[in-house]
Amino acid sequence: MRIPEDIETITRAFVLFSCGQDEVYERITCDPSFARIQGQMTEGVLASRSFDKTAFGGVPEGEASLLVTFVQTVPLTLYRRWVADGKLVLPERPADIACALVLGGVRGVPRLQD
Repeated sequence: MRIPEDIETITRAFVLFSCGQDEVYERITCDPSFARIQGQMTEGVLASRSFDKTAFGGVPEGEASLLVTFVQTVPLTLYRRWVADGKLVLPERPADIACALVLGGVRGVPRLQD
């Protein structure tokens, strides 16, 4: 999958995948004592992604990097909040919310509306 073409698919898949994992995944992903491992996982995902630097409407590379960071952190943050809140809603709901926020956020960048 590619960013930004598959943002919604990537976002939904990440949230649903994360919500379906066991306590080990949850602890590694959410517990601050695993911050080093979390950082390595995030950097590994960034490095493995197919990303065209002109994909976000030709925004400068530094801005594209910010957009990719936004696209990655929103679903992760919502997953962590879902866990911290005690998983009160079905996994589909945080997936829907993450997709709406990510898509709305990316579309909200003025240069990307052209």
